[in-house]
Amino acid sequence: MKEKSLKEKVASGFIWSAADRFGQQIMGMIVRIIIARILFPSDFGLIGILLIFNAFSNLIQDSGFSTALIRKKGPTVIEYSTIFYFNIIIGFFTYWILYFSVPLIADFYEQPLLIDLSRVLFLSFVFNAFGIIQNVMIVKSLDFKKNTVISTTSVLLSGIIAIIMVYTGFGVWSLAVQVVLAALFRTILLWIYGQFRPVLKFDKSVLKSLFPFSSKMFLTGVMSQTSNIIYTLVIGKNFNMSQVGFYSEATKYQSIAVDSISGTINNVAFPVLSTIKDSEEQIINVFKKLIRVSAFISFPAMMILGVIAQPFILLLLTEKWQPAIPILQILCVSGMFYPLTITNLAILKTKGKSGTIFQIELVRNVLLAIAIVVTISYGITSLVGGLVVINVCYYFFSVFQVKKTIAYPAMQQLKDIFPYFSISLCCFIPTLFFQLITTNFLLQIILQVLFGAGVYLILCKYLGSKILEDAQDLLIKKIKS
Repeated sequence: MKEKSLKEKVASGFIWSAADRFGQQIMGMIVRIIIARILFPSDFGLIGILLIFNAFSNLIQDSGFSTALIRKKGPTVIEYSTIFYFNIIIGFFTYWILYFSVPLIADFYEQPLLIDLSRVLFLSFVFNAFGIIQNVMIVKSLDFKKNTVISTTSVLLSGIIAIIMVYTGFGVWSLAVQVVLAALFRTILLWIYGQFRPVLKFDKSVLKSLFPFSSKMFLTGVMSQTSNIIYTLVIGKNFNMSQVGFYSEATKYQSIAVDSISGTINNVAFPVLSTIKDSEEQIINVFKKLIRVSAFISFPAMMILGVIAQPFILLLLTEKWQPAIPILQILCVSGMFYPLTITNLAILKTKGKSGTIFQIELVRNVLLAIAIVVTISYGITSLVGGLVVINVCYYFFSVFQVKKTIAYPAMQQLKDIFPYFSISLCCFIPTLFFQLITTNFLLQIILQVLFGAGVYLILCKYLGSKILEDAQDLLIKKIKS
């Protein structure tokens, strides 16, 4: 693959992947805001609990084989078909286990409604099972435009139906149905626009050949989701359901920014790096640029969200959601570093270091358990603060592992990201002043975003940011073409 061709593919991938992630998140945010103004924090607490279990089940269903297929050069239709059938079998098996186990979840939280809610919401990962391989093939082909159309359409349709349901009195059920329909619509569209059609063959040797890599990725995912489950369990058991709702919603709005950024980068980074993994010099150059892009976007984005958290929550969700404000602001600190961590993990996956990724996740989980024990008696805000500290450490763990994998020293990576951190700090913290000169929440948000973002871009341009130059050149090229 020529450098010019690769650069164009990466640039195009970023554009469409960004449109995909930000489009999904923005539409999802609009839907949640509309619903949040009608429902209560406790309703979102119920769904927040189930979504953690749902994410865990999706992980079990895939078992790391998707990542292994994306990394593998030239998978055959038999390999794709084998994993396709495996995903479906595991999907149905997991659903029925949870179907009969959900009374235990309901009893634990003393919320009987969770039984019926979960049995409906968990249908989503059954539907997801039928579209995993179609999605893998689209990602491997770097066809991010197609993925964008499929994802945004499914989110839009499910969101519209959820809004109609909440206005017609379905309450918390509208949230559960939204999750299920988003999965169903996405799978249908993947089958319509995807090229994969399974053959009637299941080869056990395929599972055996992919297992060494996929098993470690699976265990890493289990560790990651286990920490999420533990935090939700601890908050749900030690605090009331409204506080679970505040935590769940603050996490969701932080995730809108974080997942959009990290998802965009990861959707491009791993498949692109996998295509050039045999060229050490090229992979280092591409990876360095990905790190700088991650820092260029994540630091200002999360600082913007942190400084506008108060007017944002009060304006869009009303005062009943005010306790979510400090939680969201604290979460924004770890959100600055998460996309960088994801980028580091992408190079480790590309290099086949799934065991190393598992070790990092294991250390993170041990530290999270210690943080819970230390902070739980001080309230939910302190509990979230402990989570943030460990997640920032998680980034530094990944930096030192990358240093051992490729010729990119840890100090060099920190030097590459520090300018964007310091510029963001100087540009956005002063915008808190606008909250003192006006009580109009919408005006506060507009002034803070425009001033902070404007000064940030000007300073980056003045200080010679190569990322801005590349973006400008790409835009001019697109206009002329």
